[in-house]
Amino acid sequence: MWGAELRTPPNLRVVKALASPIRAQILDLLARGPMSYTELMRSLGLSPDRDAGKFAYHLKTLVKAGLIRTGRDGGRYEITDLGRLAHGMMEGLEERMARRRRMVVRTSRLAIEEFDKSRIAESLVREADVPSELAARIAAEVEEKLSMIRVKYLTAPLIRELVNAVLLEKGLEEYRHKMTRVGLPVYDVSQLLSSSPTWAVREEACDKVLEEYALIGVLYRDVADAHLSGSLHIEDLRHWALGPSAICHDLRPLFSSGLPPSWTGFRTKPPRDLGEALTVVKLTLSSCYCEVRTEQVLPFFNVFLAPFLRDREEASRELRRFLLELAGLGSMGKGHVITLGVELAVPDLLREAVLPGPGGKPTSCEEVGEKALELADVLLEVLRNLVLPPVGLVIRAGPGF
Repeated sequence: MWGAELRTPPNLRVVKALASPIRAQILDLLARGPMSYTELMRSLGLSPDRDAGKFAYHLKTLVKAGLIRTGRDGGRYEITDLGRLAHGMMEGLEERMARRRRMVVRTSRLAIEEFDKSRIAESLVREADVPSELAARIAAEVEEKLSMIRVKYLTAPLIRELVNAVLLEKGLEEYRHKMTRVGLPVYDVSQLLSSSPTWAVREEACDKVLEEYALIGVLYRDVADAHLSGSLHIEDLRHWALGPSAICHDLRPLFSSGLPPSWTGFRTKPPRDLGEALTVVKLTLSSCYCEVRTEQVLPFFNVFLAPFLRDREEASRELRRFLLELAGLGSMGKGHVITLGVELAVPDLLREAVLPGPGGKPTSCEEVGEKALELADVLLEVLRNLVLPPVGLVIRAGPGF
């Protein structure tokens, strides 16, 4: 039998000290770093007026067990080596029990997997450049919160929300910013499905993701805020991260060397006549169609094509075919415009330029001034005879007009 004077062995004092949930939480908090009396009470959600006596008893019990001690400055508590060992043993027990409970996650890869806090740490390091030690501590805290709230349906988005909440609690807003998930809430998707056709749902969902990504992951924070507040307007934000809204094509390199294999799948030779030159232009527009959101511009269109002009009848036939093909290209998507720049006189900036002609042969721009004007006349005549102009048109008159 135990005698009345028999003292409690040190190992049992440790076990007794850890038997209280509040003392276990205190030890867990101090394992992350020293904290003051007030900080500990606030973290535990205790009232300084109502719970001061009970809290002081718990601290005294942990100090007597050798698990914590007051710091050298006397104002903060810190964990001891024995306390760190005991805390590690408790974490090991909790991890083993969590495995027995088999907490599973519905992942974004459309699979069900067993929960693993190391995956959280890996994501923090990979996506937000969080230091590995800090990432491990955050992952452990998230695991602890999950085990306490006993989630019945655990999903990857829910875990990410909890990770972001922990990052905010710790004042790590920059890391949280990088961990943000972009997309539509379930309610918004439901509304889209009930009120829009299938193609519109896909387009709207895709556009929303790309808009949010541009605001969060591409633009500087002050630029994004200025757009949201209306101080400035960023046109076509949904396409901002993908490519330009408009592009101007210089046809001269294409006429002198042909199209690169990356555009067509094979290397083309320099065009030999007007029909081949217009085919090169059409292939260029088709290749860039999906990369440009709003407009493709062909400046100096009639000037660059002038070296290929042989007779008016051929020009009329080839231009009509070309414009009808462009009409078909433009009908593939809404809002995509192809604009032709027509010059009624050779502009000064091109007067001394050398233009590639049939087979890539160089031709002086001054030599083809009359042909450029004739080609412009043919183009306008063809456009007048079409039911609807299939392209945008910008006409520039020279000084003599």
